[in-house]
Amino acid sequence: MGQDRRTIVPNDGIREGLIPVWPTIFIQRLIPEHEAPTASLIGFVLEMDWKTESLTTQYRNDLFTSGHRAVQWLHQWINQGLEDYFKWLGAAYRVEGAVQGWPNINRPGSC
Repeated sequence: MGQDRRTIVPNDGIREGLIPVWPTIFIQRLIPEHEAPTASLIGFVLEMDWKTESLTTQYRNDLFTSGHRAVQWLHQWINQGLEDYFKWLGAAYRVEGAVQGWPNINRPGSC
């Protein structure tokens, strides 16, 4: 059986791309050199949590406006995923919009 033209399966066997999981499209990416930005994001979010009461419920504060280098790195990857999604849908035009994000820290016993 042939491979769906919209997904990529690299040599390590991990499927990448936009994967239809009815009725949702699941986007999965293997991001190169993610270790340092990920560690920086974790430190940044933990510091925000330490300084801000009820951080995870303050969704009106857009994380992507923070200017933090690792947050901007993440934002670029999210935007790339959205661009890939609209291409996958067959949109023959540039889609413009904005994405808002906020940190959410889940702890054992929290709802």
